Amino acid sequence: MKKYSNRNQSLLEFITLLVVVVVANILANVYYQRVDLTSEERYTLSETSKKLANGLKEKLYVNDVGYSYLPLAISILSYTA
Repeated sequence: MKKYSNRNQSLLEFITLLVVVVVANILANVYYQRVDLTSEERYTLSETSKKLANGLKEKLYVNDVGYSYLPLAISILSYTA
């Protein structure tokens, strides 16, 4: 095995790390996948909604007003109702 100086060894490790990060970034962009990890699947569309959205001829824009924007009293009522 070839001996490298500390400077060359550090440079080689840096370039290797840089290549790994760039390749990982490219793969992450090619195989992009979003996962909904909420227990209620809050951010997942039902199959019926997906079919409806796919059948539209124009772009569909959705404006979500979540519970974080509501006052606390309304938020509590919506969970208990």
